[in-house]
Amino acid sequence: MKQQLDKVRSENSLSNQSQSGISQFMAEKNRFEEENEMIEQMNKNPMTESQVTEMLNRGRTTEEAAEAFLRLRGVFEQLRADGLIVPDPPVSFAQFVKDYPDHNIIKASWLQHLGTDEYEQFISAGAFKVFQDLPDGEKVQHYQYLEGNSWVETGKGMMIGLTTLTYPGFKSEYDSDQKRLIREAKVQYKKARNDINTLFSKLGLISKDQSQIGVSSIKVKNTWSDSLNDSL
Repeated sequence: MKQQLDKVRSENSLSNQSQSGISQFMAEKNRFEEENEMIEQMNKNPMTESQVTEMLNRGRTTEEAAEAFLRLRGVFEQLRADGLIVPDPPVSFAQFVKDYPDHNIIKASWLQHLGTDEYEQFISAGAFKVFQDLPDGEKVQHYQYLEGNSWVETGKGMMIGLTTLTYPGFKSEYDSDQKRLIREAKVQYKKARNDINTLFSKLGLISKDQSQIGVSSIKVKNTWSDSLNDSL
């Protein structure tokens, strides 16, 4: 019995396997180890979408890059699902301004706070780009609320969202959450208007705040290459 077992073990030993079988096993083992090493590295330092694009385009024609993308699309989807390919980090406003020196730059939140006349002035002042500081499709939220016997708005703008706040239940005043919403919206509006006034001054335009205090007509510039303070 022991001799039979030894014979079976001998026949099944690695040295008795065909060379092609061993080669296939080693190839699979190497692939497995390389894949584990890649995953370990990408767990520590995931690739960004722009790095993936650069990897595909480098040394390839447009057609070759497209073919490579289609061939690896399933791999990319799995790597994204596993968090090994991640979105590019957002560009700062200061960097965005530097990237487009020949354009007038406005934040999406400022754009929504513009009045109609301000908007017409801005789009007529030269080529421009919008820095997206809001999620896609989101509106800056303001509120209409009662102050005494009058309805007041926390902010104005041709593109903002406006919600009417009413007293909760049978109360004759707003609750703490509503007061917080009103307070935060007012602060946001004040900052946006200050930023708009700074932008319009740099462009030689007249904001509605400046026109209300009697600012004289200023020559409109065609471009804006001055860097804005990053705190705006």
